[in-house]
Amino acid sequence: MQNRKALEKYAIFWYIMTGGQIMRMIKQLEEFRLSNKLSLEKLANQLGVSFSTVHRWFAGKAQPNQIQTYHIEKLLKKHKAL
Repeated sequence: MQNRKALEKYAIFWYIMTGGQIMRMIKQLEEFRLSNKLSLEKLANQLGVSFSTVHRWFAGKAQPNQIQTYHIEKLLKKHKAL
């Protein structure tokens, strides 16, 4: 139930995000990947998506959907807390 509420709250945030904010988040994700020496495949596994999905994000050919954005933000916040 708590997870559902978090996703609902995040849904509102996701709809408000601009393309620039999403690209900034992708840039932060790339910095996270490089600083933690993760391959695209390992990062994709952590986020529950395919290698090609992550590759398309970094190439600017696609943007993460609402659920993917939620998991990216969760991963980045978790990393910053350490």
